[in-house]
This record gives sequence, structure tokens and C-alpha cells, in this order.
Amino acid sequence: MKIAILDDEIYYCNKIHDLILERNYLEKCKIDKYTKAKDFINSSKDYDIIFLDIDMPEIDGIALAKQLRYENIIIIFITGIPDRMAEAFGINVAGYIFKNQLETEIGRVLNETFKLVNQNRKITISNKKEIYRFNPMNILYIEYVQKHVFVHLTHEYEDIGYIPFKEILPLLPSQFIQVNKNQIINIDNVKKMKGNIITLNHTNVEIEVSRRKKESIFELIMKVMERI
Repeated sequence: MKIAILDDEIYYCNKIHDLILERNYLEKCKIDKYTKAKDFINSSKDYDIIFLDIDMPEIDGIALAKQLRYENIIIIFITGIPDRMAEAFGINVAGYIFKNQLETEIGRVLNETFKLVNQNRKITISNKKEIYRFNPMNILYIEYVQKHVFVHLTHEYEDIGYIPFKEILPLLPSQFIQVNKNQIINIDNVKKMKGNIITLNHTNVEIEVSRRKKESIFELIMKVMERI
């Protein structure tokens, strides 16, 4: 597990670092600390988790999080200003911790984050002739059309050929939900749900939820929103 801590105040970098190690939240992990956003950006390292301060002098933490939206990294915001959390919705956020609650909240938030890290492992799908690998955060939805499986990504789609649709869902992490006979959505990419119609980020495609799934899907979307 690789963790980055980015806060312009070295005090909080050290505090988060020590809390993770002292309380044995992770048995094996590598932790890097940054006090400058440009140093983190220039590091070109792949991290599983980043603790990210919202208010920094060089670059706003939320602006940086938007740049990281389609990276395979989970964000935990660190803030002393609760009013700004509403701006974080829609970013790949596991949660947030107020700076005056680090000691009591870091364990709870990390437990939630570990679940998301596991969900964001690369997805491998094979049609017995070819193998495809996807970053789950980049997948908007998957659909079955004329016996072909189409994976719709943020800016393109991939036709991965014939695969029985019932074999797809077991290959996917838990944020993927089948909403009707022929479509599976990434619930983390839901932009809105109105009635039984879902709109996802980066597309104007309207996806209809089957009547029997409508209530459970709505509840799942609300739980995702509650994470931040």
C-alpha cells in the first residue's frame, strides 16, 4: 500500500504519518510526505491513497483532486473548513477528516478507504481470444447489445466481443450494479437520478432502471453521496 500525504503544514504531514504507523492501521505501507503540491505532481509516483489538504497556497486541494479524478488513487481530504466539503462531490473521495479530529477519525476513514482501494484494482475481462484491462474509475457503464459487450469509458467505448452478460458482473468490483437486463452502471459515476432514469458523468445517455431495482439503486446512490 502506497500513501501520499500533502499538506503545506509539515506538522499535519508528520501527525498523519505518525498516527498511521503508531496505531498499526497498515502492516506494510510506504508513506511519502509533501508540503508542496508541485513536488507531489512532479513525483510521478503511483499511490493508492492520498491525504490531501484542501487549502494550500500553490494549488487548491479540490482543484488538484479534479486533476486526479481519473487516476487510480483514492482521496481523503484533510480540512479545517467544513463549508468547502460540498465542492468535493463527484470527485474520487473516500471521505474527509477535520484537522481537530484526526486522532478519533483516521481509523474509521481508512477502513472505508481500504474498501475503495480494493474496488479500484484493474478489471480484467477476456473473451477467450483477447484480454482487456480497465481502470474501474474510467468505466461509466457496460451494456449488452446484439450479443456483444460494450464498455463505455469516459471519452470512448470498447467493443469486447461476445461474452455472456451474466459472466460480466462477477468480474467487477462492488460499485458496479446491474440496473436492467442489458446495462451495468458504475454507481460512483452517477451524476443524477430522476425517477427511474440515471444520468452518468461525461455522457447525456439516459439509463433506465428496472422497476424492481429502482428503490435499492436509489438507496445505494444515497450511500455513495454520504461518503463525502
